[in-house]
Amino acid sequence: MLVIQDLSLQLGGKTLLAHAGVHISPGSKVGLIGRNGSGKSTLMRVLQGSLSPDEGSIDYPNDWRAAYLDQALPESHISVLDYVCSGDSLWQKTMSKLAVAEKEEDGHGIAECHDTLGSIDGYSTPARAESILMGLGFQAHECQQALSTFSGGWQMRSQLARVMMARADLLLLDEPTNHLDLEAILYLEQWLKQCPSTVILISHDREVLDNVSTHTIHLHQQKLRCYAGGVTSFMRQFQEAYEQEQKFVKKMADKRAHMQSFVDRFRAKASKAKQAQSRLKALEKMQYNSELALDTQCRFSFLSSKPVGWPAISIQGDAGYPDKTILTNIRWSSGAQDRIGIIGKNGAGKTTFLKTLIESLPLKNGSIECHSDLKMGYFSQQQVDELNLDDTPLQALMRSDPLITEQQARQHLARFYFTQDQVLHTIAPFSGGEKARLALCLLIWQRPNFLLLDEPTNHLDMPMREALIEALQSFCGAVILVSHDRHLLNCTVNQYYLVGDGCISSYDGSLMDYAKITLKKADPSKKEASSKKKSNKNQFENDLKKVEKRLAHLSQKRETFDKKLADSTLYDGSHNHMVQSLTKKRDALAEEITALESKWEQLADDV
Repeated sequence: MLVIQDLSLQLGGKTLLAHAGVHISPGSKVGLIGRNGSGKSTLMRVLQGSLSPDEGSIDYPNDWRAAYLDQALPESHISVLDYVCSGDSLWQKTMSKLAVAEKEEDGHGIAECHDTLGSIDGYSTPARAESILMGLGFQAHECQQALSTFSGGWQMRSQLARVMMARADLLLLDEPTNHLDLEAILYLEQWLKQCPSTVILISHDREVLDNVSTHTIHLHQQKLRCYAGGVTSFMRQFQEAYEQEQKFVKKMADKRAHMQSFVDRFRAKASKAKQAQSRLKALEKMQYNSELALDTQCRFSFLSSKPVGWPAISIQGDAGYPDKTILTNIRWSSGAQDRIGIIGKNGAGKTTFLKTLIESLPLKNGSIECHSDLKMGYFSQQQVDELNLDDTPLQALMRSDPLITEQQARQHLARFYFTQDQVLHTIAPFSGGEKARLALCLLIWQRPNFLLLDEPTNHLDMPMREALIEALQSFCGAVILVSHDRHLLNCTVNQYYLVGDGCISSYDGSLMDYAKITLKKADPSKKEASSKKKSNKNQFENDLKKVEKRLAHLSQKRETFDKKLADSTLYDGSHNHMVQSLTKKRDALAEEITALESKWEQLADDV
């Protein structure tokens, strides 16, 4: 049982938690939700132990081991596989001891390490690590590459894999789906559902929270409240509680008004004075302070734009880079009110296709034809990264449109929840979510009639994601959407195209169908079992060779001692000390040989 009791915490002069408490049962999968800036990640740091609360306590069993997904990039030149294996600290410790024992030719130490590896299933550790890496999108040959050769996103995947390898009783995962494509997210979901650990998970991905969480903890108004089920279940319970509270508030208000009326009418009458005074005291006690209040409802909409005819855009040819073709023989037309979702693994060419449509990547051969009324609006992380950090939001918007007035700019920014003070502050210190919101604000002011959105929900919190869904549903133009957010896709698109094997083609199934096929191809249990069996065999064969080599070496040493002990001149009474020493060493060798022979038999059976 994890018990958070009377927890209070201030950070940077802001109160994040005030006498908050909650109980979490062992094995629970808990989604931790709340508005950006409410203190979710800070609470994770407190749970991890890297930050101390001002008041209160966090208690869980002393023998529990906790593992925390750090958002800082790892720094290592070792292979990805070795880095991930090191997440199993017990295996790592045992392997380090084994290396020392082998170097020192410590027979007892070697035997003990092999016994430990057998008892903790340590021989399968590399196989488990490889299976997890492949589930998260790595190729088999990449597992032996140096971690430092990968991009930041792939290093974060390896960081996640390392945490998944930990023999943890408590897993603390802060935005683990960042940098993951849909296929890797599906794998992680399955893994988390099968994981026996208690899991606390921060995510803005509603589907992940719904599919994994047995409970939801809402960090709201500096308190923690636990609800049964995933985030959709929480929203229903929260709404019901809010509505009940509003009814109660109204009932109390009506009662207060009635009492106040009585007091006002009879306060001056002597015969009713005592009753009026009594009602007045009761009225004073009826101060109802609502703890529940709905988060500010985010809402915005796309500005009206000139409709575009069909086809808005047509493309034929190959797409890619000067030195590499990514997609071949593209035949594509789209426009009017199309709502298209582009799906496929990371690296398959989804972003390449969008960049080709907006012509930031020239078509390698073929042609692109655009309708005369086409006005594209493109949103990606690149747009967020290209914001001038020295600008204020007001300057950024006014620079994007020389005809906009300051009043119009302020009003438009306010629709995206930038306060009067924020619009005059430089963008540099803004959070990732605030920068994404600003980039979206700038895009909407352009009044596009054809939207190309590449992972638009990165850094957006759940209320802002819901607002984006609502805005896209009412948008009158065409939408092409690349996203790993299944909730966003399910709510906004009605047809899919699959990018893979160098092609883009219509996909007739639903997103659920695609998920089922993906999981069937890479079922964690089957994939792990198959990979484990193959890797275990290789590992067992390698270990068998090591044991055989060690046995041959020890047998030679034993023969040397046997020859020395067979010398009759040692037994004339003057060499008793030497005989005792040789006998002791020979017996120790025999004991180690017996242990290794037993280990050899076990490994031979496994192979």
